[in-house]
Amino acid sequence: MEVKQEVMEVKQEVKQEVMEMKQKVKEVKQEVMEVKQEVMEEREPVSPVRGLAIGEPSEVWRNVDHPALPNRLRDLSWMVAHEVLPVRSVMHSRGLLQSATCPRPGCGAPESVRHLLWECSAAVDQWATAGSLQFPYLPAGEVLTAQLMLYGVGLSPNSKKDFTRIWLTLVATKDAIWTSRNLLVGRHMQIPPVAVIRMAAATVREAVALPSQAPAPGTVSWPAWFPAKDLIGPTFDNNNALKRNQSA
Repeated sequence: MEVKQEVMEVKQEVKQEVMEMKQKVKEVKQEVMEVKQEVMEEREPVSPVRGLAIGEPSEVWRNVDHPALPNRLRDLSWMVAHEVLPVRSVMHSRGLLQSATCPRPGCGAPESVRHLLWECSAAVDQWATAGSLQFPYLPAGEVLTAQLMLYGVGLSPNSKKDFTRIWLTLVATKDAIWTSRNLLVGRHMQIPPVAVIRMAAATVREAVALPSQAPAPGTVSWPAWFPAKDLIGPTFDNNNALKRNQSA
């Protein structure tokens, strides 16, 4: 009887210890939940992007920092998303220019970031040139929207690889449009749309080249999904510097 009594007492003690351990685990879980809640409350909110739905700004900032983009294109994407690219309306608003008018001949509209990259007739021509014949994987027609072009949102590609090549090409094309605009303002050079797209093509080729296979100046490597050389043409080198056409 004494043995049975001792066994019962041991069982009771073990049971009590188990209950205490469960209570401690419960308290630790509660503390963890409280810490997580504090972290969520103290986390810096995602910067809003004008004209986008709730949740889309997070996607925008992921696209800005997309690993496929070289640093220069990431910087461009950041300035586009924040609308601080130094176009004339931005410079005018800060008292650095007397006029906010688009420098394209005959335009006359204020040169905002959206106008430069999407609304200006020069941009319309350049995106049309970048269509199915030059970059056949780009969304065409009504699918290529301003929000997709500016921020990379509003598209459901079949895979991450599909989005990567679309987004890289869009950003490279924006970079070429911006470069052509600066050549117009700084050197009074009118760059035709097909040449702008060749600049974008050179930028894409440079971005997709492996570091161990980095091309020499004036020569580029071509990924399997990129258009053929004879379609794009070697008019621009990897630094987007203008080269004289030897056949001219």
